[in-house]
Amino acid sequence: MVSKILKYSILVSFLMQASCQTSVVQKVDSPANTDNVLTVEQKESIKDLQDEITVGKSIAAKILGTYGVYKKEPAKTQYVKTLGTSLAKQFGRAELVFYFEILDTDEMNAFATPGGYVFITKGLLSNVKSESELATILAHEIAHINRKHMYKEIMPKKEVSTGENLNRILSRGASDIGKSLAQAVQQGMKLLLEKGIGQEAEFDADVVGVQYAAAAGYNPTSLKNVLKRVQSLLKTDSQMSHTHPPFEKRYTFIDQTIKENGLPVRTTANEKNIAKRFKNAFGEVGESINE
Repeated sequence: MVSKILKYSILVSFLMQASCQTSVVQKVDSPANTDNVLTVEQKESIKDLQDEITVGKSIAAKILGTYGVYKKEPAKTQYVKTLGTSLAKQFGRAELVFYFEILDTDEMNAFATPGGYVFITKGLLSNVKSESELATILAHEIAHINRKHMYKEIMPKKEVSTGENLNRILSRGASDIGKSLAQAVQQGMKLLLEKGIGQEAEFDADVVGVQYAAAAGYNPTSLKNVLKRVQSLLKTDSQMSHTHPPFEKRYTFIDQTIKENGLPVRTTANEKNIAKRFKNAFGEVGESINE
């Protein structure tokens, strides 16, 4: 069991890295860089991005504090980070820096928080059999962040007049989420661990995620393959069963997406090297990239 001191050190390290993300946005929003350059709408967009990162980092800290980071197999951690970063560079929002971690729990799940934070549990990862399957899972979570599924759900609606909005923007303050932060974090944790983001958001992430994976050269049916494996292992009262739509409906959406978009079920030219790389990190569990 990881000591409390080690868990705290891991958490501090993670958040120190993430803080650089916020500072970059703040630098862009500094008076020296915005005078006579950015429009009111652009300044508002920067503030909204700051809010999103602030909320996401706080929820990520809660997730890490709840589960801890899995550190026993660094090769797996590096694999997840490398693959996730590669996908995020191709398909993630350009204004965000994405972070990927393995959570130290046998629960089978994956989480995405606003601002670019993606987590996969040790339990789910142990049932992933190929890089293609892992890519579709990470692509699904990247899609959640790109589409702002959670952020739109937990943030209070900004109903202010044009004059009030202009005055607030021209003040050039940093993130103005203020007292809403604690409430947003609480709501975000409830969505992740209890309620779920909603069927529509999950279906949307499935649809967008498999398109990302296919564009990156992976078999889009791999998401359905890993979900079927998880379904066979999960109890009906599991966390994923509470927070996600029925598996059968997800399979239908995935199949429809592949058919309607003509997504190729392909074998990459580099398949053997990918399988070898996956085997080196995960042991004798790998399957073909197109399994």
